Amino acid sequence: MNNLQSKTSDVYINGIGEKYLNFFLENNSKNIFILVDTNSQNFCLSFFLSKFNISNYQLLKVPAGESSKSFLQLTYLIDSLIKANADRNSILINLGGGVVSDLGGFLASVYNRGISFINVPTTLLAQVDASIGGKNGINYGKVKNKIGVINYPLFTIILTKFLESLPQKEIISGYGEIFKYGLIFDRKLWNKLTLLNLNIENSKKIVERSVKIKKSVIQIDKRKKNYRNILNFGHSIGHAIESSNSETCNIDHGLAVVIGMICELYISNLVVKLPSKDLNQSIKVLTEKFPTRKIINLNKVLDYLKLDKKNNYGKLIFSLVPNIGECLYNQEVSEKIVYESLVFYNQLHD
Repeated sequence: MNNLQSKTSDVYINGIGEKYLNFFLENNSKNIFILVDTNSQNFCLSFFLSKFNISNYQLLKVPAGESSKSFLQLTYLIDSLIKANADRNSILINLGGGVVSDLGGFLASVYNRGISFINVPTTLLAQVDASIGGKNGINYGKVKNKIGVINYPLFTIILTKFLESLPQKEIISGYGEIFKYGLIFDRKLWNKLTLLNLNIENSKKIVERSVKIKKSVIQIDKRKKNYRNILNFGHSIGHAIESSNSETCNIDHGLAVVIGMICELYISNLVVKLPSKDLNQSIKVLTEKFPTRKIINLNKVLDYLKLDKKNNYGKLIFSLVPNIGECLYNQEVSEKIVYESLVFYNQLHD
């Protein structure tokens, strides 16, 4: 199966994706803008243009890295669209990783009160997570994703060939989100991942299953309000770690999520009674599969966690795992237990 359809936004993978986008471009060839960062321009743009019939387009470019999810780059891109006379009929193609899809989706959502956009994710993390689900936005200072909207692309095209351009650390980062899907939704996937070599070829095989899981969660959310919050597992502490590290050394998003998952598995054991056997097994797998490292400033992580947009009336809110393959959302957790989880995590590295 190579196309995954829903009422939110369709995802087309590999061969059928190429055919669908080419068919679309035959009928919508005017006012095309392609947003890239320096990485996707260098490693993906020429392949993309060789596959698709886009002879007349304008290129928008931002620096690679999380710092591009900023007001500075947003205003630069808006200025560029204005100078190019982009109108409501223009179409923006976001060709890149999670930063490009987040920034580009937000740009398309606010420019002229909204123009159409298409996501073409080029990293493993973006293919299995960031480009799917409609979340778009930018950071505010060091606080991640504080400003944004939910707005779906016309569709998403996934070409796993792009993964061959990635360094191994980017592949590992993407696997962090895939392991999350196993923990919160699919125990069979988790069991498979525990035996998997985290390389490019295996990642290609598992992209489609990951996309199906995320789209299933979003569909359930239509019937069960806020169900999609289970996707935040590992992200509350993970985002706080990313923010607290921004001044000293950047940490890949997927790795920060893995650290967050380890801490939140510990919290799950205390708050929603995740069996100790599952806790120990899952932490063993994550620490063996991923190059985790010690958290430098626990208090700083806690300070950023208090700014998390999911919190409610000053209370820390988490999504937690009562059993492998299941997740409960909107779980209140005390600062004491959160701090204890950070201490527990660091002790794994003593």
